[in-house]
Amino acid sequence: MTSLPFETWPYEEQTKIKHQVFADYFDKWVKILGKFHKLKYIDGFAGRGAYRQNGNVYYGSPVLAAEIIKNDQKEAVLVLIDKTKKNLKNLDKIFKYKGLSDVKTVKVHEDFDRTINDLLDNKSNLEPTFFFIDPFGFSINYSTLKRIMKIDKSEILLNFQFNGLTRFLSLPQLEGTTTKLFGTDEWKELVHVKGPDRETRIVGLFKSQLEKIAAHVFYYPIEFPKRDRTYYYLFHLTNHWKGCSIMKSCFAHYNQG
Repeated sequence: MTSLPFETWPYEEQTKIKHQVFADYFDKWVKILGKFHKLKYIDGFAGRGAYRQNGNVYYGSPVLAAEIIKNDQKEAVLVLIDKTKKNLKNLDKIFKYKGLSDVKTVKVHEDFDRTINDLLDNKSNLEPTFFFIDPFGFSINYSTLKRIMKIDKSEILLNFQFNGLTRFLSLPQLEGTTTKLFGTDEWKELVHVKGPDRETRIVGLFKSQLEKIAAHVFYYPIEFPKRDRTYYYLFHLTNHWKGCSIMKSCFAHYNQG
């Protein structure tokens, strides 16, 4: 295959499904809200932006979002956050290669949580914003999610890293991180729960916490390829019933119903 002017990551099936669902829903979100509002898209963990699989190249959420905004001809700003400067430079190369340099983009070399809280501290009224929060681990603060959901007409698609969380749930050194994720220390009651009930109760607790800050919370499990075991959950948070309904349809489409 012809060499490319940017780097790529290997593409896994579970990542492909995540991107398909994201792109399908985000396109609908932009078309609906873009009729009446300026929009903002915030990618909390932007990553390298490109993947290879079987000789083909696929693109990550920052590139997919930029293509959708450009194709839909809506007024929007992309904020791409990543702690690795190399990833942001790689995204610059991809945007140039794909002819997306004219899409309004702000790249932030910083921690996601610090960036979002600084933004909300300095600007009380934000345009409708779609947050894609896709971390490698589970160092997400519930308090930040709560602040995000107070932004009018804004939504979150969150990768809840269940596999990593359940493996390290009992580690004392991660107690503070886990409490910040759940927004409560009730998770401690689940440390010694075993079997299928463990997953049900962990995910149920997280969902019940999110339902305190969003009117509609829908989640969907993504399994390891060829293994009957959950890798992570995608959680969608919205304050409008229509958003929840559309997201359910997007998941069903890519999972054959």
